[in-house]
Amino acid sequence: MTSSQRCTRAVKFLSHLSILFFVCLSAGLVQAGTLDTSFGSGGGAGTSVGFYDSTQKVFVLPDGKILVAGESAYVGFHAYFPGPFAARFNPDGTLDTTYGNNGGYNPLNNVQVSDIILQPDGKLVFAGGANPTYNTFPQDFAIVRFTASGQLDSSFGTNGVTVTAVGGSNDVGRALLLLPDGKLLVAGFTKGTQTSPGAIDFVRYNSDGTPDQTFGEGGVVYHLLGPQGSQPNVYDMVRLPDGKIFLSGSNGGDFLARFNPDGSPDTSFGTAGYLSTPYVNGQMTMQPDGKILIVFPSTLQSAGNTQVFSLARFKPDGSLDPNFGNGGIVQTPFRSNVTGYASAGAREAVVKSNGDIIVVGTAYNINGSDTSAVAAAQYTSNGTLVAKTAIAFPPYQSYGSAVALQPDGKIILAGSVSTGLYTDVALARLTAITNDARPYKRFYDFNGDLYTDLMVYRPGQGGTPSAWYNYNNQSIAPAFGQEGDIIAPADYNDDGVTDIAVFRPSNGTWYIASSNYDPLNNFTAVQWGTSGDVPVAGDYDGDGKADVAVWRPSNGYWYILNSADNSVKAAPFGVSGDKPVVGDYDGDGKCDIAIFRPSNGTWYIAKSTTGEYQIVQFGANGDIPAQNDYDGDHKTDLVVFRPSTGIWYTSTDPAINYGAVQFGTNGDIPVVGDYDADGKADIAVWRPANRVWYVRRSTNGALYSQQWGASTDIPVPGN
Repeated sequence: MTSSQRCTRAVKFLSHLSILFFVCLSAGLVQAGTLDTSFGSGGGAGTSVGFYDSTQKVFVLPDGKILVAGESAYVGFHAYFPGPFAARFNPDGTLDTTYGNNGGYNPLNNVQVSDIILQPDGKLVFAGGANPTYNTFPQDFAIVRFTASGQLDSSFGTNGVTVTAVGGSNDVGRALLLLPDGKLLVAGFTKGTQTSPGAIDFVRYNSDGTPDQTFGEGGVVYHLLGPQGSQPNVYDMVRLPDGKIFLSGSNGGDFLARFNPDGSPDTSFGTAGYLSTPYVNGQMTMQPDGKILIVFPSTLQSAGNTQVFSLARFKPDGSLDPNFGNGGIVQTPFRSNVTGYASAGAREAVVKSNGDIIVVGTAYNINGSDTSAVAAAQYTSNGTLVAKTAIAFPPYQSYGSAVALQPDGKIILAGSVSTGLYTDVALARLTAITNDARPYKRFYDFNGDLYTDLMVYRPGQGGTPSAWYNYNNQSIAPAFGQEGDIIAPADYNDDGVTDIAVFRPSNGTWYIASSNYDPLNNFTAVQWGTSGDVPVAGDYDGDGKADVAVWRPSNGYWYILNSADNSVKAAPFGVSGDKPVVGDYDGDGKCDIAIFRPSNGTWYIAKSTTGEYQIVQFGANGDIPAQNDYDGDHKTDLVVFRPSTGIWYTSTDPAINYGAVQFGTNGDIPVVGDYDADGKADIAVWRPANRVWYVRRSTNGALYSQQWGASTDIPVPGN
């Protein structure tokens, strides 16, 4: 790939990307914390440097400019003719054309890039492996330096490049450190052969790129690991305050290792300097207090065994920090905007001045198959989730890989966006990370498998506790609640699982389980409401968590305790005799205050987007409202079930259409849910007379029936 080819493609796609970012961000097609609209086009910026630009690092320079760096290849990451690239943006998100060749620089072929650092003098250093021929495994360590103006640094190595043979034909540098004296330390590995074991390698370079002859043998220290043919790996390394090197890697199993400054193992750590431990397969970030954050891949059972953002914090002695998250671990799922969960992977963490932690990565399948988004989450210093967001640039794939903080606290998220044929640099700037509006659905999934469960609540009598019976877990009947309680199941923690919960009118207290399998030993109690109140839990603030809320028929007031900030909302809406019909009728991810008035068959909705009232006559006295999202557009539809005829009347817009579906009979209880996990509500009833559930699947209209429960039970999806 010639320089002219790169320049031609850069000009062509810079124009294309400007339009792309403007359309995606300003048109509201993107979920996005709080985008800084003064940056780029609506908060986003981008450029093209090579054919396949894979961003790895982003730096905020002292003058406010933003430097992005990574690897560019002809086909894919580490594939044909890989080499380092860098691009620089002005503080307003426009491309800085004074850097490199019109804003970017990609001078080399056949050097894989694994790690990048920025020197105090503004020079960029890349570490990885040299590929003598395209699409082969690296055969030697390689280190490259760019000048502060974006050119190969001729004062470093040979025309900006140093290649070092370490111990075999398959060597690659994986992690890079700038030492206090200006020297550079690269850690990597050598792949074993049929006659020799693999090794963990260190190479130390002088500031001019020459191997440091005072370190090991000719600048190289290696440690053989495992038997012949073994395949060690290095994930990352950091330098501890005492000068020792803290390294993560694998050799048949993951480990942490600690080395002295001269490259020898620190035998006071673990066994001969090594400690077998999980949760280390990712980038490291050193906190100011010497503790180490590591992002790593993991799955979460409560999120349907989907991959989630995962973060661990270790002490310098290799032990997990028990004061962080759950025993040193934090796991955060990202919800799909369609149904279920997006598979999420964290890539890098950075620590704010107040101790909060920002993590960036990618949420895959966020808007259905073949879509992805830059994902970010913020945590307190003890690992408590503050907020999370996903930024998508449809219809292309977006990937998050790096994060940096500006002195004013704004957050730079960097990654790549795939245009199908090429992959280019993408940036977004946030003033803060705030939770995305979450599509609101009432689907009663108590085990995270995306299907509505056949669940009944059996009220306690004579002092015996109430019990919850789930057809999918017949061996478990958790006791939770007592006689007189009103069930209030909802997702109170945004994990995608409906939580068992009750409201106790006798003392105005909500009891919310944090474990559906052992709720009596895992619950919280919230005093909110009084006798006579009707529980109306829903996500009124758009943070993905159901808020504790009641409607008081005696005065027609709604009292809502917002989970996002514990603020209180009190709003008059409705009169005695009305039925609250919570839902998201305007599709903004927030529940709207709404009631159905049986006396005149009218719906009254206070839309959260504008605060305007919508009044719709749809239904008649005696109808049972059964609102939900029946067409998968993330808006609650107006639906009523008429017991006298067994007919359902459904409408997405009563002003222009409605449908009538015969399903059920007098005495049936509507139990609307998503029983086929297609993201759409299914018409369904539970018949107390024979204890049978009847479901009309939205996927194909087929009938499903199953007997479950007792005639005196309360069907949970029917609350």
